[in-house]
Amino acid sequence: MKTVVVFQGGGALGAFASGVWEALAPWLRERDARLIGLAGASIGAINAAVVAHRLHEPDLGAGCLSALWREQIASPSLPFCGWPIGDHDWRARCAAGMVS
Repeated sequence: MKTVVVFQGGGALGAFASGVWEALAPWLRERDARLIGLAGASIGAINAAVVAHRLHEPDLGAGCLSALWREQIASPSLPFCGWPIGDHDWRARCAAGMVS
């Protein structure tokens, strides 16, 4: 069966698409589907590129895509610093990692 997969754009929807691909990839593999095209818009294009790069793997790149979302994209590089009202030293505490 010839198959084309298009990944949707839209920021956080990329994480959702990663989970869908984890479920869909084994299903496609079981049916001997032949992927003849991968495409996407915005974050979907990044997801499609990761899958295309790892398409030769048994999981059709699902593990790599999941790892990208779980270990890279979903992990904040800086602590969240809210805007405390009436707190004049919040910047110093935020820089020290005491506000999250």
